[in-house]
Amino acid sequence: FPHKKVLSIEVRHEVSERYEHYIHEFQVQKNDEPSRSYFVQGQKSPSFTVQDFRFKAEEGDTITVKAICNQEGTLAAQLEISPTNLL
Repeated sequence: FPHKKVLSIEVRHEVSERYEHYIHEFQVQKNDEPSRSYFVQGQKSPSFTVQDFRFKAEEGDTITVKAICNQEGTLAAQLEISPTNLL
């Protein structure tokens, strides 16, 4: 799909049981728009999780991502879209 836009998120999250303790929600916000929530069940690895989402962004947009653990804790990161990381 040549026009498919994908946001790939990788979060380091070490756990002993990846289907009981995992990142269960990703909140993705573009600029000042309302955030979108994506829910997942379990991690693909006991040391990290990777999720791909269809997401459209343009140069100059700012994307904020929050990864929320189902037991405790939130991690947030922000990315400004430039020609070198254009989605």
